Amino acid sequence: MNPAICRPPPRHVPCSRRREPLASGCQPGERGGVSVKKQLILAFQATCLLACSADPNEPLDGPVDVAHAALETFRFDGTLSSSGTSWRTHEFDASAGDELAATLNWDSSSADLNLFLYAPNGELVAYANRTTNRPERVRFTSNATGRWKLGIKAKTGSANYTLQVTVTPGASSCTVSSTLVPSCGAWWGMWTDTSRTGSGGTWSSRLSDLEDDLGRRFDIVHNYHQWTDTFPTSEEIARANSGQILLLGWKSPQSNGSWARIAQGREDSVIDAAASRIADLAPRKVMLTFHHEPEDEVGSRGTARDYVNAYRRIHDRFAAAGVTNVVWVWNVMGYSKWYSMYEDLYPGDAYVDWIAWDPYRFGVGTCGGNVNLNKTFAEFVDPFYDWLVDHGLGNKPFMLGEYGTRDEKPEWGPSNAAFFRGIPETLRTTHPNLKALVYFNDRNGSNPACDSNLWDSSVTRAGFRDAGLELLEETSKL
Repeated sequence: MNPAICRPPPRHVPCSRRREPLASGCQPGERGGVSVKKQLILAFQATCLLACSADPNEPLDGPVDVAHAALETFRFDGTLSSSGTSWRTHEFDASAGDELAATLNWDSSSADLNLFLYAPNGELVAYANRTTNRPERVRFTSNATGRWKLGIKAKTGSANYTLQVTVTPGASSCTVSSTLVPSCGAWWGMWTDTSRTGSGGTWSSRLSDLEDDLGRRFDIVHNYHQWTDTFPTSEEIARANSGQILLLGWKSPQSNGSWARIAQGREDSVIDAAASRIADLAPRKVMLTFHHEPEDEVGSRGTARDYVNAYRRIHDRFAAAGVTNVVWVWNVMGYSKWYSMYEDLYPGDAYVDWIAWDPYRFGVGTCGGNVNLNKTFAEFVDPFYDWLVDHGLGNKPFMLGEYGTRDEKPEWGPSNAAFFRGIPETLRTTHPNLKALVYFNDRNGSNPACDSNLWDSSVTRAGFRDAGLELLEETSKL
């Protein structure tokens, strides 16, 4: 679904190692074979495209060789020089779902050649530019049928090159359900504040900063709105139209008893206006959360029953208006102190498409959290994951609507990086219901103990980047 950059190949795990999944091809007692392919994830730098003297978004000029056969190996040879003919493209055909692998080698150790892969629509989807190291390789799961292009750029020096391309037929059965549940992998998402080392920006521009640095687009982009806000905003609409999934949190009015007022129909005009605006995005679907983390406002905003009735009122008004492009997300904190409340706060299976919760990996006694920084990702999500399954809610896909880790001490970087790198394997092997993870990238100036921003530590960010690229290996097949 999204462009991949330097992704590792997929891993296959035995069915016997998985928890009971939401939807799995494993039959009871089946034991699948293990085939783990290991490949180095190529280092990605946000400025690497700028370092290339050719603009990869420009039309692909120059000599072009075309291979008309598909689903086999192609070889292309040529000569490039940074002072002469420095750019050349080669084309080949592939179908959606095919596995594409390209290897570029050359004969001069002083030359630096870079490799770029373009989809049939001209979009740059993968590249390799490791200075003078040879060879350069890219791998990608084709997401479109048509004529693909590989561009080679001589950044420095002159060299004779050989480009070998292998197209392996795909047999992927990966799908996305009507409620946006991916059958393969999990969505990778982000909310970010508008600060970066003290500088300002917009929500969307800061998302772009992160995407540039992390080497991939987010599947889900998260934003929050108060009751009378006009949303989706122009930035959100642009993100949705680009193919990303909007996850929008919608808070009830900031006044006592507001849940009951919504349930009684006294806020229908606000609900109907929001329903109309979201319907205008169809066929794009929007994930919508009513009043995320309601637990600690039970009492001030109303009772648990008032919350459920308000949630249902909104859901039913949307349905009555014929709005069909909303995916409903019930989003709570997921902390053990609230477990006794959740059965009363749950709106019911007919009103909930996804269940989300918001764990944070803060140190003992800080920011109200009591999570040990040495915990693995699996240990981090286990408590509420297990509670949901044990209470009969394992029929729903799960999401981390927010999550984060502290990073103000340099010595915490390696622990955080290992934490993130453990995510893909955990999702594949033991937590199959967890189908989306949305990071909360917050620079909390008033309380640094609650700061979960990713900008302060390159070590932490590298671990987060690696996890995101590895997850993209699976979701790119959707």
